[in-house]
Amino acid sequence: MIDKDRNQLSDIEIISGLEGNDVTVTVEFLYAQYFKEIIEVVKYMGGSEEDGADVFQEAVLVMIEKIREKRFRGDSSVKTYLFGIVKNQWLMELRTRERRKKREEQYMSGEPYIQNTLEYKKSNADLNNLFNQLGEVCKRILVGFYFENKSMKALLDQFEFKNEQVLRNRKNSCMRKLKEILSTNKNLIQSLKSDFIYE
Repeated sequence: MIDKDRNQLSDIEIISGLEGNDVTVTVEFLYAQYFKEIIEVVKYMGGSEEDGADVFQEAVLVMIEKIREKRFRGDSSVKTYLFGIVKNQWLMELRTRERRKKREEQYMSGEPYIQNTLEYKKSNADLNNLFNQLGEVCKRILVGFYFENKSMKALLDQFEFKNEQVLRNRKNSCMRKLKEILSTNKNLIQSLKSDFIYE
């Protein structure tokens, strides 16, 4: 049992207090002894007073957990152990903030992303218009073969052609039709080139 009126607790008493059911006296002692110093450490490492208070609370909870799990081996003093946890907690917080900052910067610089998305949608619209001019069967054959990388055998299962050769002939016919449409629509060729060919 810890005497509430005492100003000092030994490391053994601190460990015993944190292992018990009521940690209030021990935590109050840690707060009185180390809180201000921990605030200064966190401020020195780039944080604020509020950051220091948050990290102190987190560190005490982590220390209680580690002591109860018998992970504190007594190689260092309780103070050194607590301050080590504080530094680790604060470095983790800094890494989290850095990741959050990068995500926010990417979000805030979303204009290029929006522009790329609009161009992508435009190119899709151009392709859809082109394939719609070919007809549904040609569209499905060419999209399946060239964009979805399906084999002739896999495509044959989707159609009612007699065999693969008949399907191959139809694919070639669709390609000729596609070339004819493109040859009469120079603007469409230019649009597709600008959307899909990058310098």
